[in-house]
Amino acid sequence: MVFWVAASAATDLGQAKAMPALVLTELDSAAQISLSQAARGRPAVVSLWASWCGPCRQEMPMLAAAQQRESVVGLLFVNQGESHGAVRAYLSDQDLPLREVLLDPGSKLGPAVGSRGLPTTLFYDVEGRLVDAHFGVLNAAALEVRLRQLRARR
Repeated sequence: MVFWVAASAATDLGQAKAMPALVLTELDSAAQISLSQAARGRPAVVSLWASWCGPCRQEMPMLAAAQQRESVVGLLFVNQGESHGAVRAYLSDQDLPLREVLLDPGSKLGPAVGSRGLPTTLFYDVEGRLVDAHFGVLNAAALEVRLRQLRARR
């Protein structure tokens, strides 16, 4: 519990902030899209990650499995600062069948939401308001609690 409070405080992430209006790039289509467009009017879990980040690599299989199961809440994966090729190679090498992977080549989303490191996981309600955030490796039980909360808020 102490770690959770310290990690949350370390992110400077406030409650009820709207999704930042940044332009990202869809990995599959190369289309330019905002985070709110990617959320498509549903609650969303947004993972800020990079392939070089050990803790990101640790939680990625759990998040990928959750994305495969989840039908109500969108799980969006926003890569921080890596090229299209590097992201594709990582996902292929790790056999991660992710959908909704977005590229943030300038790593602008982290600073826009007050994150000071990776991984950062953001939880947005159906209105696109930030309702929770987690800095560091997220475990499956904590993710499920937050998914349940997001489903209940829609």
